[in-house]
Amino acid sequence: MNLSKTLRPLSLAVVLLTGTAFAAAPVRFGIAHFDGDGQLKLLMPQALGPSQEVKVQFPDERFATQCCKTIRSSAVKPIVDHAHGAPQTFLYLADVPASWATLPFIGMAVTGHQRIEASGQDRLDVTNLDGTRSEARLCTSHEGVHLTELRGRTVATHLYLRLGYDIDEPTCGRALPAGATSVDVEARALRSSTR
Repeated sequence: MNLSKTLRPLSLAVVLLTGTAFAAAPVRFGIAHFDGDGQLKLLMPQALGPSQEVKVQFPDERFATQCCKTIRSSAVKPIVDHAHGAPQTFLYLADVPASWATLPFIGMAVTGHQRIEASGQDRLDVTNLDGTRSEARLCTSHEGVHLTELRGRTVATHLYLRLGYDIDEPTCGRALPAGATSVDVEARALRSSTR
């Protein structure tokens, strides 16, 4: 029996199955909200898979946005909050090391198979495995935080996290490119109390 002839088709099958698995994990952006006391809330546009990695922006010692810490979906628990959450969004809570954010901080999260291209205070740009680029932007309105995922000039995802207090200088007016349109269901969720 020639072992190399037997293993070659098996190797091809493994490569094809692995490629299919990677293609099945689309990039999704969400809002990451650290409370400063070791808890992280994740607002996502779809449910997390059982063994998915979530990369989250975090603040450095000067409170500048950095990328990224990784948490497994098995370490987060879904929050059922019918009074505050919209049905198109999924809210999760996780205990994280307090050193990840010593003060309250809001950044972005990303799941799926991607390469981080750029990360900053109000942006997170990635390249998907198929070579397409996706980018997310954070901005504030008078009462909350908006995340928009852009694919080209189209808004693919919009999430809203209500903060429960007024923001003096909203930034959303300059966050979207002129002519951007929304094609997906706008996903909204209000901040819930979990304690």
